[in-house]
Amino acid sequence: MKSRSRPLAPPIPPYRKLRVYSVDPGLATSLKSREIRETTLKIEWEENLGLGPTGEYLEVIDVDPASGLFYPPVNLNDAYILAMDGLSVSEGNPQFHQQMVYAVSMNTIEIFERALGRASLWSPIDFRTLKKLRTSEEPKNWKDRAHWYLEAPAQELGYVQRLRIHPHALRQPNAFYSPEKKALLFGYFQATDKDPENIMPDSMTFGCLSFDVIAHETTHALLDGLHRRYTEPTNEDSLAFHEAFADIVALFQHFSLQDVVRSQIAKTRGDLKTNNLLGQLAVQFGQASGHYGALRNYITTQEGEEKWVLLQKTTEVHDRGAILVAAVFDAFLNIYAHRTADLVRIASEGSGILRPGELHPDLVNRLADEASKAAGHVLNICIRALDYCPPIDITFGEYLQAIITADCDLVPDDPMGYRAAFIEAFRRRGIYPRGIRTLSEESLRWSQPLPRHVELLQPALLKCIEVFGESMTNLARGNAEMPIREKLFRSSKVVQCMLHKIIEDLAKSFDKPDANPDGFLCLKQVLGIDLAPDASGKVPKFEVHSARALHRVGPDGQVKRDIVLEITQQTLYERLSDGQFVPTEYDDGPEPAPNTPAYYSKLLKMSRRMIFRGGATLLVDMETGKVRYSVIKSIPSGLRLKRQAEFIFGDHKGRSNNYFWSEEDEPFALIHSVE
Repeated sequence: MKSRSRPLAPPIPPYRKLRVYSVDPGLATSLKSREIRETTLKIEWEENLGLGPTGEYLEVIDVDPASGLFYPPVNLNDAYILAMDGLSVSEGNPQFHQQMVYAVSMNTIEIFERALGRASLWSPIDFRTLKKLRTSEEPKNWKDRAHWYLEAPAQELGYVQRLRIHPHALRQPNAFYSPEKKALLFGYFQATDKDPENIMPDSMTFGCLSFDVIAHETTHALLDGLHRRYTEPTNEDSLAFHEAFADIVALFQHFSLQDVVRSQIAKTRGDLKTNNLLGQLAVQFGQASGHYGALRNYITTQEGEEKWVLLQKTTEVHDRGAILVAAVFDAFLNIYAHRTADLVRIASEGSGILRPGELHPDLVNRLADEASKAAGHVLNICIRALDYCPPIDITFGEYLQAIITADCDLVPDDPMGYRAAFIEAFRRRGIYPRGIRTLSEESLRWSQPLPRHVELLQPALLKCIEVFGESMTNLARGNAEMPIREKLFRSSKVVQCMLHKIIEDLAKSFDKPDANPDGFLCLKQVLGIDLAPDASGKVPKFEVHSARALHRVGPDGQVKRDIVLEITQQTLYERLSDGQFVPTEYDDGPEPAPNTPAYYSKLLKMSRRMIFRGGATLLVDMETGKVRYSVIKSIPSGLRLKRQAEFIFGDHKGRSNNYFWSEEDEPFALIHSVE
């Protein structure tokens, strides 16, 4: 009898399983940690994943300049590799190195996207490079320019589809994200002889095999995609925040590795405040480079002198960033203790003190589940706060305000006391926002603009939201093959163009005799920039820095839909011989040839200059067009100008100037080499 049914095509797999080291390879050879040496990550399936691997987000290119070698790219679609959940973990197989950097980087990207509720974008190509790449000029008329953003080749708009990863780029104890190259560069090196008990002298250590190092560097790239001005050292916290946030993401990913969590819970008998692998970063990298232990340990960081004193006297980027990470980790430890207090009471028969000996496996599993849940919640809170941060000149105190505001928006009642834990941990380390009188949740939340200012801007913002939706619809109809990330990038460029025109027209209309007298005050207090036209009627230059959608679902099922808009403005200041700062103009002439008198004259002039930026992040309700929050760093602020000048030209002059005026534009290469 013949069957009339057609064979069903197999469904597309939801994810691809890939094996990676869960602890550094040096620890994997230890009898104590051998059982937890590897884990299998579930990475969202990419149908058209190419050799390298090369996918929608990442491109792994494995050239080893020091050895003059090009390692053949791994094919993760090979039937045998698929059947084995990826290549076996190996220090000596370059193809596994390629697999590991791809898997951990994609895992980090997916964590970000779940927290933010949208696809991630890399930072665009900088304007200087873009001018060299373009084959046509950007239209002057705003309507033509908006249309051009939808039709022009993506590269000419500055769109970066893939972050490049080079697993063996350097033969040195370093790894860094390059904003200029849009790439992650990992080093490898021979271990020193300073810690022979834990690591063999002269043995090879690979940065691309450290879960922590890969997650850390990928986070730098993701953060740069959201806030590309955060690489500018404008205060003691700015670069330290970049390092701290990358450590936070790497650290809390430990708690997604269930075997590792259960192992460390059993080892510490549930007390995560005692020394364990979950609170350490890059153990082998630290041992091999002579640090006598992990590169950073956020459990021992909790100990020592009065914590609030450290912030006052710490300026080195990693050390200062470690204070912020320690505050977040301390908040997590207290949240974990609160969530597991009932389990400890039950297991100890009400005494709160567990009996000596090993914990029951069921208790270990329950404690591990609570630790993983709490860590996931804390990490999501930290990532979501990025949309509530100012566009430039971030400080640790402002990050606390962003954390509290973002969490209040999504979880108004806070039944588990997460926000109280954050506030307490930051207070213990002397991390306070400027200009507030109390550390209550109400004081820490960003303030909302005045109702009359909201109403003044509402029609313009509703128009931008409408344009964003229309551009996405038009791209979807005519470009079925275009990736969603490119559509988001193009749509945001259209919104930026439209909003710039609307704000410029508003500023011109406010300059008329019969205009709303509250107009310029509104622009200053909501946008943080100065738009008063000059005598000729020309509006000062400003930039709509970014536009991105925000879509989140709270624990009770409510949906938050906002659009995040960032508007910035900049002024170039020059320091005079008497120490005063005056606005000055940019040099528009041709670049002088290197090592000429004109070249050194320009360097000297640049050493007396600094760029001062201001602006605001607006969170706008997509339904009503009303500004819910305006996170301002005001351009007319003389006090902030003074603080930035003291930082750049004061005691921190050497380091800040190195970063600020670096011709190579590789701030993270310099920062990480200090380690």
